[in-house]
Amino acid sequence: MRHVVSSSSSSSSLTSSRSCSSSSNKKAIDRVSLDQLSYSDFISKYAKPRKPVIIQGLKLTKEEWSLDFIKRKCGSKEVNLHKRETDSVEWGSLHAVETMTVKEFIDTHTTNQTRRSYYLHDWSLPIKCPGIFGSPPYDEFVMPKYFVNDYFQKLPFESYQHSWPSLFVGASGTQSDMHIDSGGTHFWMFLLSGRKDWRIFPRSDRMFLYETPGVEHWEYNPFQQQQEEEDVCSSSSSSSPSSESPSPSSSSSSSYSSSSPSSSFPLVECARVYHGIQEPGDLIFIPAGSPHAVSNIEDIHALSMNYVDATNFYYHLQRRLVDGEFRAFELFTKPSFHHELSTDEPLPKTFGEFKSQKRKTRSRS
Repeated sequence: MRHVVSSSSSSSSLTSSRSCSSSSNKKAIDRVSLDQLSYSDFISKYAKPRKPVIIQGLKLTKEEWSLDFIKRKCGSKEVNLHKRETDSVEWGSLHAVETMTVKEFIDTHTTNQTRRSYYLHDWSLPIKCPGIFGSPPYDEFVMPKYFVNDYFQKLPFESYQHSWPSLFVGASGTQSDMHIDSGGTHFWMFLLSGRKDWRIFPRSDRMFLYETPGVEHWEYNPFQQQQEEEDVCSSSSSSSPSSESPSPSSSSSSSYSSSSPSSSFPLVECARVYHGIQEPGDLIFIPAGSPHAVSNIEDIHALSMNYVDATNFYYHLQRRLVDGEFRAFELFTKPSFHHELSTDEPLPKTFGEFKSQKRKTRSRS
């Protein structure tokens, strides 16, 4: 849904309660180590307040899931590949372009000039390559404790139940434009290799981001803005030899300029944005409903998951109604469905344990 500012007076009322300073609204994503972040702290500091975080020190797989490992396990499977088109109104500006085997894409995606722009995006491993999880009891993959209470695992016949974790593979320079993950779901991504540059906006600031009416597409692109600012800085420094030139690190894609947004998008100054670089071994959490964009600044491969728990349950229900998914809404709102926020510190679960959780039901009086 597009939020429209209809007049200068309404614009003033929208922005009067906060700073519209571009620099003050830019915030680095918190980085917290696994041993310093309990489940209850994750819920109270990040999931409930809808704040992104990068968690360090997690180990999700028994064996290293290198690209060679993925080729051995899934190499013969076919994948649909996507390419970013800047003028597209598709989700994340990603268009389906070609189909090939996993092995062929992995072997050529960094050397073939055409395929360098292709992105293996959100490819379901449980559905497309279940063998990667090993043999029973399926302990090759471990679900972090923060996400084991996924409601999708508590319902039969839920379409998202077996979709994740999914696989991403892309060369340096590939990216997803601004988008919101579907279904009002939380999202996490664990980076196996490479580096990713993130821009994440709070759900409540969506109105400042120039969404195109009728489609989930944004005219504003934070990475394009940053490149334009860097080009201006580069041009200014080259034309004024006596002026102080920025250091190489300040103009790299790993830093976020404090300059004001383009005059074409003045309301963006009122939007808060979280920014950060994800390194190998980092897991990033993105709250439900948060518009975000990401750029791969090195060749990457990663695992991801969307999920629902008590912290985004009602937002998920709202999205299911808006999207006309009435059967799913009915399943989640049955009197027997057990819905509560656990107060216990859960343990990580192997993939087999995660998929075979006992479904709690609420007793009927």
